[in-house]
Amino acid sequence: MFHGPLKRREIARSVLPSTRRKFARHHLAALRRRNRRAIGRDLRAIARASRSAAVVDVFDDALVDLRAYPDSDIGMAVWNRRDGDKLGPLLRWGRARTRNLPLDERLEAVRRLFDDNLIGRHALSHLEWDPHFRVVHEHERYWSLDSDRLRRSCDDDHRASALRALVGEALEHGDHAALNRWMRANPTAKGTVRVLAGLHDVDAFVAECIRCGAWRRGLEAFPLPARPSGRRRPSA
Repeated sequence: MFHGPLKRREIARSVLPSTRRKFARHHLAALRRRNRRAIGRDLRAIARASRSAAVVDVFDDALVDLRAYPDSDIGMAVWNRRDGDKLGPLLRWGRARTRNLPLDERLEAVRRLFDDNLIGRHALSHLEWDPHFRVVHEHERYWSLDSDRLRRSCDDDHRASALRALVGEALEHGDHAALNRWMRANPTAKGTVRVLAGLHDVDAFVAECIRCGAWRRGLEAFPLPARPSGRRRPSA
């Protein structure tokens, strides 16, 4: 068992390595591989189209970006890996050491205990976002409320688009009756059901399913039959 400076160093080091490091390696490799294959597919399409024309002309007129790189996807993968840091020992130790201090003094107290190096700063970066240490100022409070509303709105828009595509595919392939039977089998806790009246009812149907958790979960779980064309079910 460590005490004093050795204990503090051990606590700071316990955050790493990330519990998601293996998944992160495979995820990053898959992102880069997918990007390389997409570029190769575009180049082959340009080569096929230019058999009877100048390759340069076809290349210049092609509506593809061969220099594209999945920077945003890689950034999200990096953040996902960082979210897998092992924070249990650090948070328990930090909260115990500062439980009797005022909120605005807790983070500074822990900062004085850690060494001013990469490991110590990394541990503090996690503590800064923990509610036990975080001081939320007035301007941040309003910004947080606006961000929560925007995030919920974006999530609802994305979910509505996916569910609308799912319902449209069911109608396109004659699965209207199967969809309504499925919805009758997934009522709310009060036994209320919502069925699709037809093509004119798609928007209202999806909007009500978004607002009602039971109907939304039922619609998201609707088992679309496998299509010979290889079309995939839209993800909600």
